[in-house]
Parts: sequence; C-alpha cells; structure tokens
Amino acid sequence: MNEPGSLRNSCAWVKSASCCATRIRCSMSGGRRITVLYRTGVFGSDLPAEESEVRGRLLFLERLTAAFEQLQGVERTAEIVAELGIRHLATACWIYLTDAQGVLRLEYALQSDASNGQPEIPADLLSQVAQLDSTKRETARPSESCSLLLPLKVGNNLLGAIALILHGPAGASATWMAELLASRAGGALARARAHAGVQRAVQIRDDAFAAAAHELGNSLGALRLQVHAILHAGLSQVPDSRLLSRLYAMERQVTRLIALNQRMLAPSRLTMADFQPKLEPVDASEVVREVLAREADQLAWRRCSVEFTAPGPVVGQWDKGLLDQIFSNLLSNAMKYGHGGPILIALRETSTKVQLEVRDHGTGIAADDQQRIFEKFERAATTERESSLGLGLWLTREMVRALGGTIRVHSAIGAGSTFEVELPRGAPVPPGEEEST
Repeated sequence: MNEPGSLRNSCAWVKSASCCATRIRCSMSGGRRITVLYRTGVFGSDLPAEESEVRGRLLFLERLTAAFEQLQGVERTAEIVAELGIRHLATACWIYLTDAQGVLRLEYALQSDASNGQPEIPADLLSQVAQLDSTKRETARPSESCSLLLPLKVGNNLLGAIALILHGPAGASATWMAELLASRAGGALARARAHAGVQRAVQIRDDAFAAAAHELGNSLGALRLQVHAILHAGLSQVPDSRLLSRLYAMERQVTRLIALNQRMLAPSRLTMADFQPKLEPVDASEVVREVLAREADQLAWRRCSVEFTAPGPVVGQWDKGLLDQIFSNLLSNAMKYGHGGPILIALRETSTKVQLEVRDHGTGIAADDQQRIFEKFERAATTERESSLGLGLWLTREMVRALGGTIRVHSAIGAGSTFEVELPRGAPVPPGEEEST
C-alpha cells in the first residue's frame, strides 16, 4: 500500500507557547481531518527533523482506522492485527485468542519473511503467554527488550494476546503504537465474537423453526389427503350443497396453509450455503392460475377482482416451488395494500425471457422507499398501519435472484404499484460467468 496522497505535504507543525507539545494537523482519507497532540518526550524536541517518522505514525493511524471500519470475522480480525503489526512494528507476530474455557490458544502467526514459514515463538515470550494465561494480568516488560506481549482486552475481559518481535528495542514510540494496536484489536475482536454469537443463535433458531415447519407440513399434508378422500368417496352424491361447499372450502384452506408453511421455510432454504433451485420444465401461466385458485377465498374476502392475461402456456426451466412463492408473495402484497381495488396480472414472453407483472391500485410507494422495501424488515412508510414483518419482498427478491432474474417496482403515491419480475427461460447463469458467456 503506497502512502496516501492526502498525507503528503499536509502536516502543519505548530509549537505551543510552552514548547512542551506539538500539534500535527493532517488530512486523512475520506476527507477527514485530525489534529494529533504529541508530547515532545515521545518523538524528541526537534519534531520537524523527525517528520518522516511522525508521518509513518500517522500512516499507521490511518491504516489502523481503515482496517477496523468494517465488521470482520474472528479469524480475519486476527489476521488483520498480525498484518498491521508486521507492517509497522515487528519482524514476527503471534496472535493468541481465548477459547470457550478462557484458555489462550495460538490463532495466527506471521513474520516479515513469509518464505520462512510460520515463526517459532521465543521461549521468554512463550513463558509470558503462559503467565498471562494463568493470571490474566500483563507481566512487567523489561526495558530495552525487543519483544512485547500485550493483552487484547475489553474492560477486564481477556480476549487474547499479541506477541511481537520488534525491529529494535521497545522505545516509547513503538510501545505506544503496539498498545494502540492491542486496544483497537480488543474492541474489534469483541465485536466479531458478538456477531458470531448472534449468527449462531440465528442459525439455531432457523434450524428449530425449519424442524417445526417440517412437522407442521407433514400434518397438513395428511389432513389434505383425508379431506380429499372424503370428497371422492361418494360424499359428492349427497344433495346437501352447503356441506359440499364447506368441504371444498376446507380443502382450499388446507392447501393454502401448506403453501404458507412452505413460505415460512423459504428463508432457511435460501440462506443455506449449498442451496440450488430444482429446475424443471414449468408452465408459469399454470402456476399463476393455481395460486389464484388457492387464494380465491382471500381475494373474495378482500373484494379484489383479478384480471389475468397470458399468451398461452409459458414454459421455462424454473423451480416450481420458488415460482409459486414469488407470485404468491406479490399477489399477497397486492391484496394487502391494494385496498380492495382490482389487481391486474400479466405474463409476457420472448424467446429467452419471461416477464411477470402484478399491478394494484392502492396508495402507492414513495420514490425514496422503492429500493428500501426489498431489504429485510423494511416496509414503505405509507403501509405502516398494516401488520407485517417486512420480509415478503426481501424473500421475493432473493428467490428471483436464485432463478437468475430481476425484480423492480414502478409506483407513485396515489397511483398504485406495479411489480415486474423478469426471469430467464433457461437455467440461470452462475455469478461471475456472465462476461464469459
């Protein structure tokens, strides 16, 4: 990494009246400006003569700030700390992290000459690590030593340690930089571990949720079979039309509950690392009609009329379950926010693509909200009165992406909303291969 241009010719040296401190004003990356106050005892009394050294410290500050601006995983955080240590302070660096029992374990090691492989920690440093591990307290550092061991802590909580073989004796400047690195590293590790803990908790929740939904799906499937058997076991000859109507309504509701259960499982499916759509020949127009039939009671209850146009069978290579859920989510959205107005649905096709359009006549979506509504737990400001977790459109976008397609919305306040989904008719191109095809 070259020295940023913002640091060249940008330091102003201002001696205070008492001549006991010097302020260094410097333009950092991203347009930021900082003023660093150094005691003259740190770098010497003649600071302009040591301008290159101080510039190096400022560059270290800039890189240290940039390194931890974004949240990283625990392993990557340990690597970043070691890389900064080698780049600015040391010839060899060892990062120790506490395990679940609070015991320090070597996580990462690095030396300036990578061709020599992983460095072996000197015996004196290793004994200091063992003492820190047992006492959880920093040991006294010998003056003029070329090695440093610093704890990585947040408050009184020991998260790890950094061991360094410095370029030379541990003077005030190198010690200050190492302590600052250890302090920032401790905070970054705490955030990384907290994030990892949240991810584990979410994964456990999703696994439990998926297991429950699976069991619920089995029961609903069995119930649908029983209702179907009753309807086809001679009961249809019974003249009581009201009983037959209720049985058919029951079948539709059970089918709808099964579809809802599948939608509940969608987030865990889509976030699986090995998730792959099950592609097969599917008629999109048939899927739309099946969903409309399944949601007939809901459409009637919300007093939404539906107009569906299609050029005929529209066949492509898609995952039928995903296609069903994409249209179900868009139809549910139109029913919820269309406020009883008509819903217009259209399928259009070319030789390579299919476009599904769902239009409602509701309150519409403000321009500022039209990108945000596709994110997790987001809803348009105009729809806050409706009960919703804000996951439906995010799920729809992720399912569309899984099929290699795109989704967009055209809307304005008071003019309703039109959602357009465009899907390739063949198998989606894997990410990163678009340019080579």
